[in-house]
Amino acid sequence: MNNSFFSKVAGVTYGDRQLVAKSLRVGERLLLLREPTNIYDKNAIKVLTLDNRQVGYIASSTAVSLAYQMDKGKSCYCLVEAVTGGGMNNYGVNIKIIQE
Repeated sequence: MNNSFFSKVAGVTYGDRQLVAKSLRVGERLLLLREPTNIYDKNAIKVLTLDNRQVGYIASSTAVSLAYQMDKGKSCYCLVEAVTGGGMNNYGVNIKIIQE
């Protein structure tokens, strides 16, 4: 049984991530990669395109429970629900996280 929920991607304004966010399309599949050695957050989960360009991170408040599930072997990925902003505003990325 699949379990899913919605979230925003955090950290999309760092480095070249705005270019990555701008290139995303609704329905595009993204990878979730645990980063337990992250010095800022032991529950860090990277959000990556299928060609390994970083979009950002799962918000720390969401990453706590999701990281636990992933560390226990639960398979997770996400789909782009919306790319927001643009023009005079920064891009944002809304995702649907799917746990298998």
